[in-house]
Amino acid sequence: MSTEAVVTVLPDGSRFFPDFILSVKGRQKLDGILLVDTKRAINDDLNVIPKTNVAHQKYGRAMILKKDGSRWFTIRYSEAHDKNEEDQILRPELLAHFV
Repeated sequence: MSTEAVVTVLPDGSRFFPDFILSVKGRQKLDGILLVDTKRAINDDLNVIPKTNVAHQKYGRAMILKKDGSRWFTIRYSEAHDKNEEDQILRPELLAHFV
């Protein structure tokens, strides 16, 4: 068994290691890979906005998720509000087409 880490470099030079690396059937990235990172707060941590926007060179942007009650939401950066916002309720069909 081998273990690998996937890292993306943030604009300030720090490293971002997503929580999960998923292989999703039908995803149009190398090996169907989707990077996923979970957050409790989506704007309080200084690195959350860069993590929402930065893209890994092979796998693309990580899907940032936040739990609200019993539901998980995808998080998107809003340029208009200059902050992260809840976007959609997480559904399985979003995994293959996340960009």
